[in-house]
Amino acid sequence: TWSVTQSARHSDISADFKYLSIDSVTDGIAKRTAYYSQTDLSSNVIDTHFQAKWSSGAVDHTTLLGFDYQNNEYGYIWRSGLAPSLNLNSLNYGQGVTTPTALASWTSADIKIKQTGFYVQDQLKFGQRWTAIAGGRYDQFDQDTRNIKTNAHTRIDQSAFTGRLGLVYDAGDGLFPYISYDESFEGQAGTNRHGKAFDPTTGRQYELGVQYAPENSNIRYSAAIFDLRQQNVLTSDPLNTSNESFQVQTGEVTAQGLELEANIAALKGLNITAAYTYMPKHKVTRNNDAALLGKTTANVPRHSASLWFDTAAPEAMKGERIKGWGFGAGLRYIGSRYDYYNTVKLGGVVLTDALIRYDAGGWRYALNVHNLFDKEYVIGSWTGDNYETVSPGRTFRLTATRRW
Repeated sequence: TWSVTQSARHSDISADFKYLSIDSVTDGIAKRTAYYSQTDLSSNVIDTHFQAKWSSGAVDHTTLLGFDYQNNEYGYIWRSGLAPSLNLNSLNYGQGVTTPTALASWTSADIKIKQTGFYVQDQLKFGQRWTAIAGGRYDQFDQDTRNIKTNAHTRIDQSAFTGRLGLVYDAGDGLFPYISYDESFEGQAGTNRHGKAFDPTTGRQYELGVQYAPENSNIRYSAAIFDLRQQNVLTSDPLNTSNESFQVQTGEVTAQGLELEANIAALKGLNITAAYTYMPKHKVTRNNDAALLGKTTANVPRHSASLWFDTAAPEAMKGERIKGWGFGAGLRYIGSRYDYYNTVKLGGVVLTDALIRYDAGGWRYALNVHNLFDKEYVIGSWTGDNYETVSPGRTFRLTATRRW
């Protein structure tokens, strides 16, 4: 009747970041400042849940009870210092730059975050063709931020309850229409001009869809329409002077769209997955900045799609362990996007990914390559700050997975 599952993860990330900034230009000579940041992140996450399968009359239940815990420590230090000037006429690059040692004028901080969640969910099967899901979750979010320069502490204590509901109907012949409702919670750091901590950012989603998986076939199609709304989004405080950057929680972002997906075992050992998302409405619906109202959310494409081909590892003979090679390749399309104020439109881009894997007994070794041809493209544009973020380029990820 009962089973228990537990997963845990520990991660450490360290990064050093150096760059130069032009402060002013006089007679073709650009005066510059050097910046250097050190960032460290340590994260521990554990999730434990108990599952029970039981019946009450004509209703079959699968009940889930669980809790999870996150403990994250994040620290960053920004340093600044003098840098050699750049002659824009002769472009005298290659000058030596001394690594800055003085703390930069903005905040450098140590941040400790703890989040505990308790959740319960029940899946009910009844009337032979109906399946319903009802669940709830309670989160407690605590954050302590220490300003390294002043040693001042800012503490945040937030909590929220979120729920989910879903209903699926087995219409026969592999057809499953469904409807669902979900809520989300995200702890929000910081305070307003009066020192009051912000409330959590919340979200809700309505979804209506259908899945079609014909019997005795290796095909599955799914289609869904959705309505998303994110509330308590941080926006600029309208009382700010030119030297202030306080925020208030009056923002809201909404999104409506359509998702399509097909999974097909086209040939023996060849799988095809195709997906398409259309979001005609992804916009700012509430904001203190009137120029943003009704604007498309920055850097979110209206159209996105993917096509993936994958060869499954050879089937294991009876009594034998799976062993063999597998390959995959595919395309991703990221459609055109707008910047923050919708004044700059970024063009769409097509990227190529690839996969090689080898299964030997209970082990799987895999090499994933994202952006195989190292295509450079702009991820996001922020007109107000006059900068763009470009792609990180080709990325390799090598994994070894053991199952038992």
